Amino acid sequence: MRIIIFGAPIPLKRHRTSGKTHYDPQVKVKKAVVFEVLPQLQGLFAFDVPIKVSFDFHMPIPKSWSKKKKKEMLHKPHTFKPDISNLIKFYEDALNGVLWRDDSLISETEATKFYDENPRTGITIKTLKKQVSLIR
Repeated sequence: MRIIIFGAPIPLKRHRTSGKTHYDPQVKVKKAVVFEVLPQLQGLFAFDVPIKVSFDFHMPIPKSWSKKKKKEMLHKPHTFKPDISNLIKFYEDALNGVLWRDDSLISETEATKFYDENPRTGITIKTLKKQVSLIR
């Protein structure tokens, strides 16, 4: 299954505390991502088996760069913030209960982060065959 989420990839922000109250500062952003993903599911349900998830983060090219540098950096690795791990964490959390029952079902992960003229996030999900190994 392949899902595309248009717009610049979003990194996870840490939960905040205000007095005794804890809250997620990205609740609305996560709902917007779910809203964009749901039409792509075509009646499919959340995975409830071990899965492999591959993320392709197409990062925006800074507008301040010259045309020459923009062309030169197109499809090259993105080595600045946000960190790839924070990008992965955001989508794992946001899509709990939508693409997978819980992100603990993700047994394998691949991720790439590179510059692109059309910023977006691509998510590919594959089910893994259950493997039982006997320990003696």
